[in-house]
Amino acid sequence: MLALNTKNEKSCQIYLRECKSNRLKSLVLEFWCRHPHARLTQEAICYALESNRKDNLEALNQLVLMRILNTIVVNGITFYSLSENDEIRHNVYKAFGMH
Repeated sequence: MLALNTKNEKSCQIYLRECKSNRLKSLVLEFWCRHPHARLTQEAICYALESNRKDNLEALNQLVLMRILNTIVVNGITFYSLSENDEIRHNVYKAFGMH
């Protein structure tokens, strides 16, 4: 796994603090703290979090761009999962109270 450099780690920590003020991103990350090995479709995430598809997709895409979430496409279906990078996971757990 690639290690985050100090600049990237700080930007990740800042972004995670900003996520706390966004209800949906916060719910998504809290969900992944409880289910760190889950791989779910957008529809499953919408159902679990009782969120609408458009807002959910925007939040997921932003988390993917920050490399906090990963995507994998199987048979044309996109699945989302928490990054396997230990430093990113640690920062997510720390930011959302799951040590």
